[in-house]
Amino acid sequence: MSNVSEERRKRQQNIKEGLQFIQSPLSYPGTQEQYAVYLRALVRNLFNEGNDVYREHDWNNSISQYTEALNIADYAK
Repeated sequence: MSNVSEERRKRQQNIKEGLQFIQSPLSYPGTQEQYAVYLRALVRNLFNEGNDVYREHDWNNSISQYTEALNIADYAK
């Protein structure tokens, strides 16, 4: 059995879905403000996942998560 919590699994799934969505040609089905909230949540999830993998001493993956979060935050500007 994996030692990844259910909350973390859900966060990882949200990250995966969020990254797939922003890389797709689909437009967001809500307002601009709702899209901003969506992107902030994705960035927060990426930073939280980066923190978790950092605590697990997975340095490369933590850098990857942080970098993706920063890229999305920059895109959201």
